[in-house]
Amino acid sequence: MNATTSTSRAARRRWRWVLLSTGLGSWLVTASVSTINVAFPELQHRFSSYSLRSLSWVVTSYTIAFGALLIPSGRIADRYGRRLVFNYGLALFAAGALLSALSPTLPLVIAGRVLQGVGGAVVVPASLGLLLEVSEDRDRLRSVTWWSVSNTVGGASGPTLGALVVNAGGWRGTFFFAAVAAAITWLIGRNHLPRSGPGTADATIDVAGVALTALVIAAITLAVSEGHTWGWTSGAIVGLFVSAVVASAALVRRSQRHPQPILPLDLFHHRMFSVSIVALTVFGIAGGGLQLLNVLFLRNLWGYSALRAGIAVTPAPAFATLCAPMSGRLGQRFGARAVAVPGAIVLAIGLAWYLLQLDATPNYWMDFFPGSAITGVGVAMIFPMLSAAAVHDADLPRLSLASGTARTANQLGTATGIALLFSALGDAPNALSHFRDGWRLLLIMTALAGLLATGLSPHRAPPATEVPT
Repeated sequence: MNATTSTSRAARRRWRWVLLSTGLGSWLVTASVSTINVAFPELQHRFSSYSLRSLSWVVTSYTIAFGALLIPSGRIADRYGRRLVFNYGLALFAAGALLSALSPTLPLVIAGRVLQGVGGAVVVPASLGLLLEVSEDRDRLRSVTWWSVSNTVGGASGPTLGALVVNAGGWRGTFFFAAVAAAITWLIGRNHLPRSGPGTADATIDVAGVALTALVIAAITLAVSEGHTWGWTSGAIVGLFVSAVVASAALVRRSQRHPQPILPLDLFHHRMFSVSIVALTVFGIAGGGLQLLNVLFLRNLWGYSALRAGIAVTPAPAFATLCAPMSGRLGQRFGARAVAVPGAIVLAIGLAWYLLQLDATPNYWMDFFPGSAITGVGVAMIFPMLSAAAVHDADLPRLSLASGTARTANQLGTATGIALLFSALGDAPNALSHFRDGWRLLLIMTALAGLLATGLSPHRAPPATEVPT
């Protein structure tokens, strides 16, 4: 009995350390997207000889590299060992951050951001796979809940963190911070991450499949990111979408024939996986653009500084973090669908609050704070459940692949949502009516995500021991 108790305590202790390391890695990768947005004006001032379109590649290059390589990285992590791949990803991320921090020219800053994006794409799918390796099957949903919260908090805390770092160390400080944080993440995990060995010995990586997957995701991401700037009917955007369709057809055909395809199509035969992938894409449109829209509203209409706006939006991630344990317990007991659908309703209520309550007159505590708190609760209920559903039916050798596919879907949704929001704001980002159009769009997408979540299996996890918190 004592030996069993001791073993159980050791397992819980290890789970906490693995969660800290993998959650921090995932948080860092996600936060790096929004922190650079705050540093953008500083970059614009430093490289004033470059056009705004050229400067925008500091953001776009990271997004494309990150989104394009998530699925291949998941396959590579499952094949060669998640711990090894996770550590290499952190090293690439840190190297890219240092290159950007020390760069005297804009092209080198962009090159560093590409390297950061590659490293981030390697870290994310391996991180969830590592966490699930030390989790019992019955505790999967709770582990995914905590891991998902690290992503949510990363995106939402980015503006605040970015403002603080920029105020202290300028735009270069954001990159130095990222490099140091990556090193700390490695140090935390070095003695605790499971030493997973390579996967199937005779498994080979489908190089052509990797290239096709990267082409599809990169083309779509670039098209939706630059559609508003280049023109949705321009030859470049139309060409990107056509290229994505052709490459997708080639990828499906290759996946049907290759013995070890980069994207095993049999995963989509599972109802939980296929429904969650579509729902995560739609949810990405709503959740990915919400914080950006709110920060722009606070800065442009209420006149908040970057730091004040960043602090003002923190209730959403704070409430998401506080509600995550309850969300995981409810999902464990009643199933993902029973939590995700009400979560979409709660999120929709928060968006409706913004739509009906906010105007040009600042009143933070009465008008903005309630909506921020409500949306945080909604996100804590729906996002972890959809993420958990995506890996529910994945066997251990393909956990990182399933995770990478799910994150890719969400990333595509986020890029699409941001592009649609910029289209809604148009050339008048100070007009209240345009912000209301944006919240209305996010409300519709949230309702659609909730509707899709009703298609999740009503499966309820078996009784589980309490996951340490």
